[in-house]
Amino acid sequence: MYIFVLLLFGIIYAAVHWRGITSNRMWAAGIILYGCIAAGMPLLCYIAFTWEYYTLYEKGLVSESLKTGLGYRARQLYDCFFKVPGARFFIPDALPIPIPYYPILLPGIVLALWRKRFEIVLLAIVPVVGAFLATAWDNRLLLPMPFWIILMAFTFAAVLRVQAPVAIKVLLWVIMLGMAGAGLVPSVRYIHNQTKNPYNNFRFAQEEVAVSRFLRDVVAGRQPRNPPQIERDEFNRIPGLPDPPYETMICQERAYSILHLFLHDYDHDKVLSFCADLPFYPQTEQMVWTANKKAILNYHSKGKDLKLIWERNPKVERIIKMFEPLRDIGREESLTQYAWGKVRLFYVITFQSKNLIQLQERVFAMPDILP
Repeated sequence: MYIFVLLLFGIIYAAVHWRGITSNRMWAAGIILYGCIAAGMPLLCYIAFTWEYYTLYEKGLVSESLKTGLGYRARQLYDCFFKVPGARFFIPDALPIPIPYYPILLPGIVLALWRKRFEIVLLAIVPVVGAFLATAWDNRLLLPMPFWIILMAFTFAAVLRVQAPVAIKVLLWVIMLGMAGAGLVPSVRYIHNQTKNPYNNFRFAQEEVAVSRFLRDVVAGRQPRNPPQIERDEFNRIPGLPDPPYETMICQERAYSILHLFLHDYDHDKVLSFCADLPFYPQTEQMVWTANKKAILNYHSKGKDLKLIWERNPKVERIIKMFEPLRDIGREESLTQYAWGKVRLFYVITFQSKNLIQLQERVFAMPDILP
């Protein structure tokens, strides 16, 4: 998006300043163009060699737009900016731009164009056009938000430079500050209410953070905190804690990159290979079982016990039942995680190092296809 806007800005700038272009400016334009190409070369190469994959998702959305009609997309865009609740991912119950901000934002666009700051206007508008063509969700409007604020600053700067009697200046500033406050105060109140229960929007990934903290403690050999709490330097190995007498493999429902982050100091690839390094939420039951069996058969013992963990869920209940007969060579237990009124249950079975060969033999004898 940035590269596209910069190239578009270069074309507009050249057209507006065509008569005033000098050799020095031509050199400057050439350097800027070279810088854009050099900086964007990895992305440009990826686009050139994997065009089908690069455009797969957006092409589907644009094709859908053409089928449903641009009028439908226009209604979606309108709902995104002006309807509460709206079809938005992160803030369904709040608007991307508070209504009182528009009398400040729209004049800012005109003033920025008047001052020939086309790059700011383009960065504020082009992502909105893209969202219009490929479904107007609020996560697609994160890029232009800082530039909306910059455009509002143009309006404030213009009011500051107004040549008028003091009384009129004071009146203008009262109106401007009143409009800004009418948008800012509800926004701050909304954010404050969100902090009271961070789990009210699952896209904030607070549940994934909580379960990642919990499982990191289990892997590290520390009694898990319930509920999990934020800690200093929590993405690194817990200091002063000896290595546990076991290794762990985890099959968890939703956490992915966050769980990898919390376990990166604990051989996260090996720990999460039990579920193909992915949460089992997007996988089929057969895919989960295939990953479970492969990880156990490929496991190389280092003289430690092996702890296998599944988060309780209907998708993995049949798999868990296949391991229940192995209780004669393993120790079965349950773990419970509490966080903000929600409960997660985990099935755990631990095998002593002396029984690992027998474990692999018995898992090898299990069917490759779930019965």
